[in-house]
Amino acid sequence: VMGNINADDSITVTPYNTCNVAGIALTASITVQHVPDAPEPITGNFDVCAGASEDYATASGSIPNGGYHWNWNNMDQSGIDPSNTINVGSDSGTLTLTPFNTCGNGPAVMQAITVTPPPEVPVISGVDHLCEGGSTNLAVGPAGSTTYLWNTGETSTAIMVDTAGTYGVVADNGCGTSSASVQVVVDSLHLDTIVGPSE
Repeated sequence: VMGNINADDSITVTPYNTCNVAGIALTASITVQHVPDAPEPITGNFDVCAGASEDYATASGSIPNGGYHWNWNNMDQSGIDPSNTINVGSDSGTLTLTPFNTCGNGPAVMQAITVTPPPEVPVISGVDHLCEGGSTNLAVGPAGSTTYLWNTGETSTAIMVDTAGTYGVVADNGCGTSSASVQVVVDSLHLDTIVGPSE
């Protein structure tokens, strides 16, 4: 017997002999399995720091005779459960979740994830040699999501200095820190007295 079955059903087979006498009928239930539906949206942290391991999940639950394929930036991840821990590495990208069972893959859901690296080493601009009584503006930036802390205690992207010394700044973007410093020299305007015979 051949035919197309698109929904759960049953089939009954009744045997007959050459005298057209029916035998005992046998009935079998038929369960039609389909590929899984698209899973519920992925949940988790979608703004992460480089190198972090983050937990992601779908509320769809387990799939009978199947599971889920987790794929991060075109790289398959281990595990077939509705939750998984992903090491995001250093690049932003897309997390794809594909359900599957013995009939094949169902529709996938995707989620963009932004990966933030530690801040770059700040570049301090400004004059590092001053004449006595002068001043200079030391600056870093732009700020964006990065905050700055100078060893003077100031937190702006630029500070005004008029004394000699080492001026350092620490950049912090929530995913790490980096630092830089500059030595400012102040040249005196006083002339040394020349001692020697006069004419």
